[in-house]
Amino acid sequence: MAFAPTRAQIQCPSCGTPITAQVYNIVDAAAQPDLKETLLAGALNAFQCPACGAVGALQAPLLYHDPNKELLLLYIPMGLNLPAQQEERLVAEMTNAVLNATPPQQRKGYLLKPPTRAISLQGLAEQILEADGISREAIRQQTELIKLIGTLAEYVGSDEKLKALVEENKDKIGYELLLLVSATIEAAAQQHDEESVERYTTLREKLIQFAGLSQDQIPDFDGEATFDELIDTLRHLPPERLHSAVAANRPLLDYSFFLHLSSKLDEATGEERAALESLRSRLVALTDEMDQQAKEAMERASAQLSGILQADDMDAAIEERIDELDEAFLVVLSANIQAAQEQKREDVVEVLTRIYHDIITRLQARLRPELQLINQLLQTTDLAERRALLQEALQTYNPAGFLELLQSIADDVEAQGAGENLVAALRQIEDEVQVAVEGTSSPARGRQSSGILTPDQTAQPTGEPPKIYIPGRDR
Repeated sequence: MAFAPTRAQIQCPSCGTPITAQVYNIVDAAAQPDLKETLLAGALNAFQCPACGAVGALQAPLLYHDPNKELLLLYIPMGLNLPAQQEERLVAEMTNAVLNATPPQQRKGYLLKPPTRAISLQGLAEQILEADGISREAIRQQTELIKLIGTLAEYVGSDEKLKALVEENKDKIGYELLLLVSATIEAAAQQHDEESVERYTTLREKLIQFAGLSQDQIPDFDGEATFDELIDTLRHLPPERLHSAVAANRPLLDYSFFLHLSSKLDEATGEERAALESLRSRLVALTDEMDQQAKEAMERASAQLSGILQADDMDAAIEERIDELDEAFLVVLSANIQAAQEQKREDVVEVLTRIYHDIITRLQARLRPELQLINQLLQTTDLAERRALLQEALQTYNPAGFLELLQSIADDVEAQGAGENLVAALRQIEDEVQVAVEGTSSPARGRQSSGILTPDQTAQPTGEPPKIYIPGRDR
């Protein structure tokens, strides 16, 4: 059952203007899924002053009910300082309202027990998300982004201050944050909150402008269609292909995706619900496994780089570790170079760049000629130069054999569930070889219009540091 809000008269804490605010004390996730989204976005019971534009949140008791998960959660702000008897009476009134609104045949034991308490709204949101199958680490990252969006929204109307704040948090402003802003806009629109719609729409436009985001960092703002298609694709893949599909689409499998999947699961019944529950469990396990592997690889690479930098003889340290250095190491090294460039530490940039080129040279020298050629092609960004290099190479190597080698390498990298930008670059070269040999390109390559990738498709290359294929290394 949907519970109607009440209205409260308050004064703006900044300018004292009287404001009529909407207050929700009970949220039923099954009947009011839009309010669940608003709550998780940190915008429930929020207000905006029509005079000075200040935004804030009302301190109000909140009972959250999700009958599909048998979840009854309670949050009472400590700042209300309610006497014990008054608080008990208030809790009894809210829980009885939920119980009375539930048809007798649907009433279960959890409704007769005291609700589970949360000490903060953040804690309440975390319990909701954990019930949705979302990991604590994802929740932590999500909470940080929500707080940042709230802070950014306060400066809409002051371009100078907003621009400075965007610059300060540039590394956090990207695809996922914009998806959250869009979700806030959608939730506000469903509640007919035109002021919030206008504010967050303006914020979204300013973030894209001030952060200088590229097209692939900007959602198409129709995420539900993409998520539905991705869910359908993953559900119908054979089990042996799921790992590769998850690896290829890992950037899409974020907090927003799992939230959308949980919403679909809440609406489903019978076999459909069982299938979605099974899919969610497998996706959570696979993404956690991949993220842990990536974390361990990055930590290992960071330790390797630290060891090289601290060595008395860096050349000797590189040679000693050369067989251990993999793609993760090059990613970490490139990230450090970029950070040093942003901090204008030219001395650090010089040292790190020398290490990078030294390692690339050593790795290249250990490869057989065909692999050296492939890496040369990967690092040649000019299309005309790469085609000239290919034409020369095809006079030396058997075209069909070289094409088969390229396909084998790309399949190998893709099957390991990592290096998607390397795979994309290899696929692009593969197409160019095919054009040179047959005069036509493979129609199976490239990104689908939805942005969803199956195991035999790859994303287009991005403007990342030069790529290199290192055979026989874990990625």
